[in-house]
Amino acid sequence: MGSNILALIFAAGLGALTYRYVGNHIGYGNVKRVWLTTGLVFVVGYVILLITFVFLVHI
Repeated sequence: MGSNILALIFAAGLGALTYRYVGNHIGYGNVKRVWLTTGLVFVVGYVILLITFVFLVHI
């Protein structure tokens, strides 16, 4: 599998965990803030994982 697909899969899992964690602590009533935080963690996690896979792991 390419590094792009693997980074996307791992970032999706990271986003799901973030959604659950932030939703439980902030409250699911504040949907805008929960999705904003989840999206930000997803994008940052995707970039970090992609850089890791491309330069360090060489997938």
